[in-house]
Amino acid sequence: MSTLHHYYSVTRVNEEDTTVVPGNSFNFEIKVMYHSADTFPDGLQHQLLPASILSQDFFLEGSIFLQTVLTLSPFAVGCPEEIAEGIVSNVQAMFSVNSASDFLSLQSSQESTERVIPLTVAIIIWNYGDQAASEEYMETSRRNQRVIYRRSPRLSARARQQQSPRVSQQSHRVSQQSSRVSQQSSRVSLRTSSRVNQRQNSVVIHTSEEEAIINTFLKKCTVIRGREDCCICLEALSNNAECYTMPCEHAFHLACILTWLKTSHMCPLCRFSLPTAGENLPTAGENLPTAAENLPTTAEN
Repeated sequence: MSTLHHYYSVTRVNEEDTTVVPGNSFNFEIKVMYHSADTFPDGLQHQLLPASILSQDFFLEGSIFLQTVLTLSPFAVGCPEEIAEGIVSNVQAMFSVNSASDFLSLQSSQESTERVIPLTVAIIIWNYGDQAASEEYMETSRRNQRVIYRRSPRLSARARQQQSPRVSQQSHRVSQQSSRVSQQSSRVSLRTSSRVNQRQNSVVIHTSEEEAIINTFLKKCTVIRGREDCCICLEALSNNAECYTMPCEHAFHLACILTWLKTSHMCPLCRFSLPTAGENLPTAGENLPTAAENLPTTAEN
């Protein structure tokens, strides 16, 4: 024996539509959902085309109107007369209409307005074959739902427990990497500052050749306001640090410029050429590049 159940509901699209008068229209959007053992669990659904009817016609012949609309459904509706009459009763209760005659009497006492009231209708059809199969299917469905609800918290807790060690391991690895990076940065900073301090503050014993270069070509100065780096080592000429300038007035660390002049007799910045054996230094301003605006401010010692 075939078992066919149906359920339906009517809702207003706009909650402000609480009253209806003759001359208004109802616009129905009807969705039919079909469920069976073959379509479990999602089922099938079909949206019918919107259908409109004047309110006075609906309260007079609404059942026939809805039955005609339901014939367009691709799913068999077992009791279209019963569904249509139930929808009409729901609409009457929704808008407080006792009977069609009472509603039509409003036409002589109240001016009609052309207003469209949208309504949505949902119809659910359950078809599970014979009665025994239907009851067995429904019981199986309920049992499966209970199992799912029971297992969901446990599965979630187990997933969190499995994820927790992985997250903590990843956090530990990230913290270790951050620690290594900070240690490397500290070592680099210490090495850099150590080199700078050695260059600026240590007492170095120079060879006779280096002493000759210092006394002949270089001038000892103190950086008052640094604006450049030593172009040889690319480290900053810090304030109040000791530096040495060439005749072209470019300043360097002493160790840097001594190492440079052992292999070249030109300024690494402006290519100013120091005199070789038998040549004299040019007089002040003679053949010297103008670089004062690019130099750190220095004071002679």
